[in-house]
Amino acid sequence: MASAFLASYLESIESVPGELQRNFNMMHDLDKRVQDLMKEIETIYSQYIEKAGELKHSEKAKYLSDIRQKFDKSNTFSDDKVQLAMQTYEMVDKHIRRLDTDLQRLEAKQRNQDKKSDSRMFVDKTSDKKKKKKDHNLKLQNQTTSLPIFTDQWAGEGLDMPVRILMNQL
Repeated sequence: MASAFLASYLESIESVPGELQRNFNMMHDLDKRVQDLMKEIETIYSQYIEKAGELKHSEKAKYLSDIRQKFDKSNTFSDDKVQLAMQTYEMVDKHIRRLDTDLQRLEAKQRNQDKKSDSRMFVDKTSDKKKKKKDHNLKLQNQTTSLPIFTDQWAGEGLDMPVRILMNQL
């Protein structure tokens, strides 16, 4: 039973390592994109600061618009990364909860089987004890019936057994 459970569980989680690897690679890719965008933002900002005094209002607006656009794109990538991390966590958590549930069910079945085998052992032990007691009683009966029957010739005299033995020796 435990081996069937284990085989079933291993089959159900067979794809998990691949899914985890895919999700982690996607998160890594998203993180790299965010870092690249942040470098671009830093470069654009540095150019803006160097030329700020020489730039016309429309050129300044273009620099700021590029920076804002790259921040928005970076924020979208970060949100996607967080969403993917949450999905990965939920996938792992789902498998852990299933394992916990299945393990509890397996332990309950095992306890029930142990109780059944214990009760069978109890019944067997009880019947063994009864059988031994019956055999012992039969032995005692056989021994008693095989002993010579003594007539109690001095019963009327009220003598005890040791006195009878002494009287027999006389």
